[in-house]
Amino acid sequence: MNISEFLNTVTSGGLDDRFRTLYGGGFNNYLHHRARYISAAEKFSWLYPECDEIRIISVPQSVMIAGSGNVTLHTSIGMDMVAFVGKSDEKRVSIVNENGEATEFGPEGTDISDDETSIWYESAAALAVEIPPECGLCVYIFPEITSENLGMASLLLAGIFNEYTTEKKSMEELAEIAADVSGSDGRCINTSLNGGFVLTDRNDGVSEHIDFDITAAGYTLCICETDETDYGKCVSEYDDEDKFISDLPELKKSLGDDDILVMMNCLDEKKRACDSADALRNGDTDEFFSIMNEKIFFSSCSKNALAYYICKKLLSGSGAVKSELSGKLLVFVPNYNVSEFVERYNGVFGTDSCRIANLRTEGLCGLMG
Repeated sequence: MNISEFLNTVTSGGLDDRFRTLYGGGFNNYLHHRARYISAAEKFSWLYPECDEIRIISVPQSVMIAGSGNVTLHTSIGMDMVAFVGKSDEKRVSIVNENGEATEFGPEGTDISDDETSIWYESAAALAVEIPPECGLCVYIFPEITSENLGMASLLLAGIFNEYTTEKKSMEELAEIAADVSGSDGRCINTSLNGGFVLTDRNDGVSEHIDFDITAAGYTLCICETDETDYGKCVSEYDDEDKFISDLPELKKSLGDDDILVMMNCLDEKKRACDSADALRNGDTDEFFSIMNEKIFFSSCSKNALAYYICKKLLSGSGAVKSELSGKLLVFVPNYNVSEFVERYNGVFGTDSCRIANLRTEGLCGLMG
C-alpha cells in the first residue's frame, strides 16, 4: 500500500477494527490511534519522499503479571512500538526514531560514525549483521527508543530485517537475537514476540504461551503508580518454602522485618505465577482474579498500601488489584468502569498516575502491507 492509500484508509476508519484488536478501547481510542498513525505517515513521507510503498510493523510492550526470580508470568499490553518501513534504491539502512535521532549504515551493519554512540545505534547495526537485509531500507520508529524499551526496539528491527532477508530466522531465533543484542530480559522479549500471556520457569527451561483474552472477558488492565521507590526489591532466590522457613532464624539475625517480608512475597509470587497460569489455561476468570487479589505483605510506611486499598474501594468487589514487587499496582477494571476508575485514582495520586494499558493477544505483527 502506498502512503496516499494508507492515509485515506486510516482517515475513513478502515483500520479501526485493526486498532480494536491491537489497542482495545472505544471510538475515542480509535481517533487517538488514527491521529498517531497519520502523524507517523506524514513524518515518514517527509523523511523519505522517495519511498511510496510502505509496510507497518508493531511490537507490544510486556509487563510481569506475577512471579519472581526464575518463575514469572508476563503479558503483552496495548502500549507498543511501531515502524514504517520502505525499500530504498541505495543499499543502505536508514533509521530515524521519533525524537529525531538517526543512523545509517550498510546492510551488514558497517559504517557507524564516531558520534553515534547511543546504544540503540550499535544494536541496530549488530542486528543487521545477524539478519542482513537484501535491500536498502528506510525506517521510521515511534515512540522514541530509550534504554527502557531497547529490547522492544531490537525485536522490532529484527522482525523488519527478517522480512527483507533471503535466509529468514524462526520466531524463536528472532527473540534470542534481539535479547542478546540489546542485553534485555528474554522473557519480556518472548512475550512481546508472542502476545498474550507467557509463563516461564527458567529452572526447568520451560516457556509456555497461554492464549486467553481478558479484554474479551470484559476487563481492562490499568497500571497505577504509587511513588514507591524502595519497596519490593527482591532479595530472595529461594524456591523452596520449607528451606526458607528452616533458614529463617539465621536470616533474621542479619535482615530486618521488611526484608523478610519481601522474601516471603517473592516465594508467594512464584506460586501465584503458576496458579494464575492454571486459571488462564482453564478460562477461569474468577479464579484468576481470586489469585491476583491475594493480599501481600506491606511495610508499615508503604505508599503502595494506601494505593492498594483505595483501588479496592474503587473496584467495589469487582476485578482485581495486584501489587508488583516494584511498587506499581496492576488493576483489572471492568470495561464499563474504566473511565471513572482512572479519573478517581488520578484525583488522589495526580494526573497520569493511572495508565490504561489494555491487554494484547497479538505479538510482533504487521499492521498492513
